[in-house]
Amino acid sequence: MDPSTPNTPMEYCRLTDIEIGRCITAFEKMEILPGSPITLLDDVSTPRSYRETVSVPIMSALDHLRLVTGSVLGFKGTLPFAHATPLRTALTVASTALWLMDGDNEKRSLRAAMLNYHDHKNYLIYLGLRPAERYPDLVEHQAEIGRRRDSFATEALALGVDVTDRHWKMPNDYDMTVAAAKMMDRSMWGDEWMPEVEIPSQWRMLSAYAHGLRWATAPGSVQSEPDLAGLASTTMTFSVDRLMESTNIAKAVVIAAMNRYYVLAGHTLMR
Repeated sequence: MDPSTPNTPMEYCRLTDIEIGRCITAFEKMEILPGSPITLLDDVSTPRSYRETVSVPIMSALDHLRLVTGSVLGFKGTLPFAHATPLRTALTVASTALWLMDGDNEKRSLRAAMLNYHDHKNYLIYLGLRPAERYPDLVEHQAEIGRRRDSFATEALALGVDVTDRHWKMPNDYDMTVAAAKMMDRSMWGDEWMPEVEIPSQWRMLSAYAHGLRWATAPGSVQSEPDLAGLASTTMTFSVDRLMESTNIAKAVVIAAMNRYYVLAGHTLMR
């Protein structure tokens, strides 16, 4: 028997944990080659580089996946509800990274400007909630972030999108998974796998499970017999094999994002 073939869901989790660790190491060491699309995008991306805009979500996705596999191994099982949150985050940010890398350089530059404008706009809202009397440099910092936000708006407008228009909306997290699914290779898991169905539906299931919604948790629930008052207790679980299925889907999106980033950095596919 092949020693690398997992016999149990926990063994699969262990192997996945090792694989994600290797991905993190490889991604951290990856070099952006001169003349690559990312280098060209960096030259026109201010005040935040394109490589930072895309690489940070990928690293976030890898960290969240490692949190899931590492904690499952540590606890020797799943944490109902809790593990759904980092998996959903991994799926979201990996999808966002793919969305940022779609199309040609002009489209990528526009999407990076849109995302960074949205990010800085939300950061300013956060800063506005902080008491100025406790942060003496707050006003100056807000002004700097406002200038950065405006520069991204100017960049987006030059590429054809007015992000300051009241009708403009940044794609939400679910929209990102839909977009990412269209960029996935259907052949990676066989002809029967449909990423346009699996990825968005997985995001909705993980969101519902993380919030304890009944429709998502029902398949893993066991209900006791009613007591004298007619009340019954419900035990909710998220089995390791079911968790690893979700992890595998999220990992597929992360690997797709890493591969695309490698190509844009001037390399061949990672795997």
